[in-house]
Amino acid sequence: MKQKLILGLVALLFLGFAILMSIKSAKPPQPHEHEGGNILTAKLGEVDPANAAVLTLKIKELDCQGAADTIAGALIKLGSIGEVKVDLNKRTFSLVYDKTKLKKEDIIKAIKAVDFSPEVVQE
Repeated sequence: MKQKLILGLVALLFLGFAILMSIKSAKPPQPHEHEGGNILTAKLGEVDPANAAVLTLKIKELDCQGAADTIAGALIKLGSIGEVKVDLNKRTFSLVYDKTKLKKEDIIKAIKAVDFSPEVVQE
C-alpha cells in the first residue's frame, strides 16, 4: 500500500514537471542575438507578403535585449507581426506587419503601453 502511494506521488511529480515545462516552452519567441550582439532579430509570426508593410521606429529607451524582449512581447499580443529587427546601437525597432489587420497606430499604442516612447522613422 505504501509503495503504491509513493509511486502515485512520483507519477504526480513527473506530470507536474511535464506541465510546467510545456508552459515554459509556450513563451513567446524572443529576439536572438545576431551580427555581433548589436542587432537582434526574431520571427514573431507569419505575414502574407501581399499584405506586408514595414515600420521602423526609433525608441530612445531601447538599450538592451531586455527592452527588445518587452516590446516583442507586447507585439506578439497584437498578432499579425512577422519579422522584427532591432538595432541596439541606433535604438531602432523595425517590423513587418499585416497592414490589412493592424494599423501603425495600434503598434505604437502597444509599445507605449509597456512604457516605451516610439517615434516613426520610416513607413
